[in-house]
Amino acid sequence: MYDTHQLRAAFARSLSAMYGTEVPAYTQLGRSGLRVSRLVLGTMNFGPQTQEADAHAIMDAALEAGVNVVDTANVYGGAEHRGWTEEIIGRWLSSSGRRDEVVLATKVYGDMSGRPNDAKLSALNIRRAVEASLRRLQTDHIDLWVGRQAAGPSHAQLFGVQRGVLRRQGDRVRLLSVN
Repeated sequence: MYDTHQLRAAFARSLSAMYGTEVPAYTQLGRSGLRVSRLVLGTMNFGPQTQEADAHAIMDAALEAGVNVVDTANVYGGAEHRGWTEEIIGRWLSSSGRRDEVVLATKVYGDMSGRPNDAKLSALNIRRAVEASLRRLQTDHIDLWVGRQAAGPSHAQLFGVQRGVLRRQGDRVRLLSVN
């Protein structure tokens, strides 16, 4: 188990080295109106390398240190348990009551099952991936949803497909991006 005070101190040292202050600089996220910390908590190792209790302590410490963006992806958790990281974050969001303090970002692209329609950025997979991420994250909305692209259609084409699919899902995804 990580000591919350040690984690807070480690975040503070990192921020101080980066920005010359213990409080992270915040910036505007596009035209969204959201103020986000310049330092983002990446969660790729939650589950496979970081036990759930430690992951919860890390997220608590990050928020206490002023980091308000939590970044994850549908495939994080390892080949044997795709989505595990989102499940860990979801249990923390549910038990901590801190959902309104977090700008939650998740991504989609990777293969979730080996089945042909459970990967990449087809309209079918986008719909399924958003619903599955919302369920695992135990939330009613995702603040920033990122479609990952390795090769293929242009960003503009993919953005158009995503926007059309996600528009039909209402306010469940606040912002979207392609990278």
